Amino acid sequence: MIRFLLPLCLLSGAAFAQSAGDEARQARYESCLKKAQDDPDNAYEDALAWRMEGGGLPARHCVAVSLLALGETREAAERLEAIGHSSTPAPEVAKAEMLSQAGNAYLLAEAPSEARRALDGALKFQPGNPDLLIDRARALAMLDEYAEAESDLSAALEARGGDALALTLRAEARLYQGEIDAAEADAMAAIDADPENIDARLVLGNIRETRRTGEIPDW
Repeated sequence: MIRFLLPLCLLSGAAFAQSAGDEARQARYESCLKKAQDDPDNAYEDALAWRMEGGGLPARHCVAVSLLALGETREAAERLEAIGHSSTPAPEVAKAEMLSQAGNAYLLAEAPSEARRALDGALKFQPGNPDLLIDRARALAMLDEYAEAESDLSAALEARGGDALALTLRAEARLYQGEIDAAEADAMAAIDADPENIDARLVLGNIRETRRTGEIPDW
């Protein structure tokens, strides 16, 4: 499977801004997330201290994104998933965002079963969300569940037609199921939607090589 770059927004906590509370606390939250990007070692220490001071979910989130920035993808994913399932009151959109981020972090850690679990949880809060469906399709493809991945990608495309990423991923899923004509049509549609899409061109090349040789290239 092609290792597509993940469109992560793990250093964003927009959905938790409401949970941060007053302006001073929200400013600390935003500062912590920025520091996690610029200076993750110190951001991690600061976030741990803030959590001990009663920083709640925003502090826990900053701990997780600091760990992610430090390359501790598995631990970051586990912490993000725990936040998403926390009994602490928070908007459903915030919990869905945490589970989405957990799923992406698990994908970075090459843990597709756990990614699927986290994204299943996110989709319970936001059924039909095309971004969540695309991310779950990635996990399913890593598990060689190509028919299920295709189903998620088709649902995503119903919600957001012409999405180049979804078309590219569905082309790959269809290729692995032997649906050569449909795969080629998706890859070409992805290129039409985004002529600079190198991944789609790579998939199209592999589709045509498969048509020529009868074997899917080992990429």
